[in-house]
Amino acid sequence: MARSVVRNFVSALTGNGIYAAMQFVMLVAMAQLTSTRQLGEYTYALALTAPVFIFLGLKLRQVQVTDAAGDNKPGDFYSLRSFCMVIGFVISVALGWVIGLRGEALAILVWVAAHKALEQMIDILYGTLQRKELLHLVARAQIARGIGGTIAFTGALWWTERVEVAAAALAGFTALALVGNAIQVYRQGVPLWLSLDVGVLWRLTVLALPLGFSVAIGSLISSVPLYTIERLDGLSQVGIFAALAYLLSAAGMVSNSLGEAVSPRLSNQYVAGDAAAFRRTLRGSVLFGIALGVAGVLFALVAGRLFLDLVYGDVYAKHADVLVVLMAAGGINLGFVFIGTAVNALRMFKVQLPITVLTLVTITLACLWLVPLWGLMGAAVAVGFANVATGLCYVGLYLRRVRPRLDELSPAPAEQTQV
Repeated sequence: MARSVVRNFVSALTGNGIYAAMQFVMLVAMAQLTSTRQLGEYTYALALTAPVFIFLGLKLRQVQVTDAAGDNKPGDFYSLRSFCMVIGFVISVALGWVIGLRGEALAILVWVAAHKALEQMIDILYGTLQRKELLHLVARAQIARGIGGTIAFTGALWWTERVEVAAAALAGFTALALVGNAIQVYRQGVPLWLSLDVGVLWRLTVLALPLGFSVAIGSLISSVPLYTIERLDGLSQVGIFAALAYLLSAAGMVSNSLGEAVSPRLSNQYVAGDAAAFRRTLRGSVLFGIALGVAGVLFALVAGRLFLDLVYGDVYAKHADVLVVLMAAGGINLGFVFIGTAVNALRMFKVQLPITVLTLVTITLACLWLVPLWGLMGAAVAVGFANVATGLCYVGLYLRRVRPRLDELSPAPAEQTQV
């Protein structure tokens, strides 16, 4: 029997929340134990590798979760993800070498790339459990991985004061977590054999490729401000902006948790032809996102400076006004992000690519214009411009493509019997 959306949301929120909190602890540890430049090197490695791995990941977990008709076997997803992650690691290291990273910076990149590849493999195992709406098992795994990874990372950083060693320790623990999660999935009766059917894997790639392009560009969008700041102001400013922007992940984590809970439910409701239930689920999610965005802005206005001073230090607290703008920009995103979840539930993957391209162009032009003028504040305003453009596009997409499909659905069985 499927668990309720609320129970799955609570499970996802708990797992994502504790995992995000552990990521935040690692960020604070770097801010306290290293220089802003070292934090910038680590953040820059994340910014370089994220678009590579996110694109090659093809957002297969979303494709897997919305496969209500059972068109593919779990092994198809495992095989394609494994192959893509090997390619992603090679590309990431080569990219770092080509752009001139050497020594400590290159070593950090290598271990970050290894960690990202292993994380993506764990992610596809989570997708198997999410497809079964077993998010409580995903939550337990995330909690163990988050706490263990943080202990490994911060312990190595404290002991050696070297970020590359800490990154290596995190990658090593993630490898152990991958084995543990594979065992957990196997215990649910899901075979772990890889698929060798090239035709099936090619068709799956073609299906997921537009979504892969879309999410990769989305990752690049979040990295454009960091690239621009690094070129104009150096890695120290990258570290400061990244620390501020990471606070957006708290709200994003909550919305992602709800998205994980409602995504398979929306897909099942659509396949079942229950348009009324689909609309109720989507409407509640959007309202929740708006409320969450407003709460984030209020927090930044009331307690942002104090929070930054207590957690990061005075160097970061001086930019509390940037945090307010970033929270406002993130609030705009939270208002429409669940429309994207609904679009994915309908497996309309291709239509999102033009929107992400438009957003990338918008934020790139805005950063090139505003960062030289206002520095970190300019980057935050550019994020706001991009989110406004994206939000308008998604609202239009819902009105023109999603709503007509829902109107075509027949009423749910329960509604047909009502007098």
